[in-house]
Amino acid sequence: MTMVYALLLAAIGLAAIIIELFVPAAGLIGIVGIACIITGISMSFITYGTVTGLLFLLGMLILIPLVIILWFRRFPRSMVGKKLILFNPGEKPGEPPQTLFSPSPLLHCRGTAVSDLRPSGSAVIEGRKYSVVTGGEYIPKGRSIRVHSVNGNRIEVREEI
Repeated sequence: MTMVYALLLAAIGLAAIIIELFVPAAGLIGIVGIACIITGISMSFITYGTVTGLLFLLGMLILIPLVIILWFRRFPRSMVGKKLILFNPGEKPGEPPQTLFSPSPLLHCRGTAVSDLRPSGSAVIEGRKYSVVTGGEYIPKGRSIRVHSVNGNRIEVREEI
């Protein structure tokens, strides 16, 4: 019956170490987990002798890293992991993100400055109003512009000559 208690303490200790990774407790839960594992190993040494204790210790030295590695591999695909980890819309959990480069449809389009661009302001491009910036130069209201670059939501324009 004591071996059941030793295995139960080791399992509780392993669970506590995994919980410590997600709950900010200043290391207290991890310390309790390590103490449970050490107590389980000590119980196996005291009750069943050196050979069984060493086998139990060897088993724990193999089992603990194995369980932690498997946990981290399976966690992103679990129900809780899917709620805690943000994924890109086309990305599957547990797979490396794929970066897709797609040029903006606004690139090199023409438009008109709706406000003075010094260096930021508004412009109408392809019939829609956008917040734009220049490369540092001043462009008066009403002038014709062309989209020079698009980085995320930053649209850089230059005056069209």
